This record gives sequence, structure tokens and C-alpha cells, in this order.
Amino acid sequence: MANFGPSASLASIRIVGVELIPARKVLAGKFGMTHFVNPEEVGGDLITHVMPLEKIREGFDQMHKGESIRSVMVY
Repeated sequence: MANFGPSASLASIRIVGVELIPARKVLAGKFGMTHFVNPEEVGGDLITHVMPLEKIREGFDQMHKGESIRSVMVY
């Protein structure tokens, strides 16, 4: 029997933490992080765009067009 209640939708949520210090993984997990990425261990560019918070609308437009995969908003 399939579960379509709130627990089913929460099971599919991913919260990815990007951190250079592996020891922080345990603490971040307590705040809800489900996956951990150390950018120094990942080949290639992890972040595709960095933009100021003032350009958040442009960031969403890029995301919807498929032009930006992983962006960081800096404030």
C-alpha cells in the first residue's frame, strides 16, 4: 500500500550541504542536511554561477531556462 501522506513527501526532500570541513557534517545533519558535498573532492565546477542577491530574479530566470544548474546568491 502506497503512502501519500506528509511523510511520503518529506522522504523525497534533499538538503545538500556544501562544506570544506568534514567535521561539520554531523552538526549540519542535526539542522536537517541530508547530503554532504566537499567541493575540494568533486571534479569539475561545482558552482555554475555566482551573483549578487539583487539579481535573484535573473537567477530564477536562468534556472527556469536551464542555463544555470548550481548558483550561489551573495548578499
